[in-house]
Amino acid sequence: ECSGYFPANMKVISRQHAEVWVEGNKIYIRDVQSANGTYINGCRLSPENIESAPFELKSHDLLDFGVDIVDVDGATVLYRKVAARVVCVLSEQDLQVASLAEGMHSSPH
Repeated sequence: ECSGYFPANMKVISRQHAEVWVEGNKIYIRDVQSANGTYINGCRLSPENIESAPFELKSHDLLDFGVDIVDVDGATVLYRKVAARVVCVLSEQDLQVASLAEGMHSSPH
């Protein structure tokens, strides 16, 4: 019920790329043998086509699915990785803090 789905034309994401789950009061992610990798804060969780160990996600982690795929010229990006900043929401208090932070990021300065 909480799966993330991406368009079929996303060339950087495998059909089954990663798993995310909650255990206790922590959120975990595992790469499930993806070709282009799952990265936390720039570090790949496992080599290509190898399942990774579970990794605990923390708020403010940078999460990347795949890598940018560039043309033969080495400069033109053909397909972009999926990138996100993690916000862990496990309680009503976490939700309030996340909502305040989002409001601060989206307000013009």
